[in-house]
Amino acid sequence: MKYSDYQTIVEKEYERNRKNIFTCYFFILLSVIFFAVFFLSVRELPVAGAAFLLDFAAAVYALRAFKGLHPYWEMQLALKAKEEPTEMNVGRFIAGVEFAGKKRLPSFHGRAPEIFAETFTALKKSGKVSVADLEHLKTVLKAVGVTEL
Repeated sequence: MKYSDYQTIVEKEYERNRKNIFTCYFFILLSVIFFAVFFLSVRELPVAGAAFLLDFAAAVYALRAFKGLHPYWEMQLALKAKEEPTEMNVGRFIAGVEFAGKKRLPSFHGRAPEIFAETFTALKKSGKVSVADLEHLKTVLKAVGVTEL
């Protein structure tokens, strides 16, 4: 596959995650509204029952949307590339980190720089990754602020 194909895959994953985030927030807001209606209409049993059921349904959909989120998908791509250093996994990892760096999505904090550095070292030692891909990965990691290579 071409590098642009990996970029397309990563952009689609990002858009899917963004839609899940919107869906999650929407259903959480809906759940809160129905919960308020439930408490305000406790005296009228049919309205309270309907509000409770709608509140429960909205909460279930919010949880389902939340399960679809991948907040640290760059780290997931890194671990996948580290476990199976195929061209596809390495390409998606490089494209994912580069895309996140361009969009300034997360500030890579916590263990992310360490995981990226470990992945780079493992890929270098595996011998299954081309020198050009390793150089590109090194450039991308330095651009997003990972210095421990």
